[in-house]
Amino acid sequence: MIEQTYIYDFASELSTAANGSSLKLASDRRVAATPPFLEARARFPDVTAKSLRAVSEIVGARFYVPPSMLARILREADPVATVGANAVRFEGFSACCSAYIRLDLDNDALETQQRRNGTTNVDFGPELRGALSAVAGA
Repeated sequence: MIEQTYIYDFASELSTAANGSSLKLASDRRVAATPPFLEARARFPDVTAKSLRAVSEIVGARFYVPPSMLARILREADPVATVGANAVRFEGFSACCSAYIRLDLDNDALETQQRRNGTTNVDFGPELRGALSAVAGA
């Protein structure tokens, strides 16, 4: 068995300012990119936030937890984000691997300022999930 531990330099966050909200997702420090993989504006922030929250809930769900797996499951409860030419994809399996979820945000959903191909795990901690729940329509 190969064990993988993700190391985030900061917690993902959703901050609000006069000109709108800003979502900053932390990625594993071994693949963190400069410049970032993506800088974009969600055209439908409420729909995007609810969809990202659904991804987070499935990835963090434990429909069945073998007692010997609990610590590993809790460490791996973050989705994977992939930035490509035509979409940004968030995906993951539930902690027990019985459910899969995928969210594709295409070019109609984002006003992109910068895009670079890449894939990384992203931190979806409880603070971010709570903030995503509070996002209202544009």
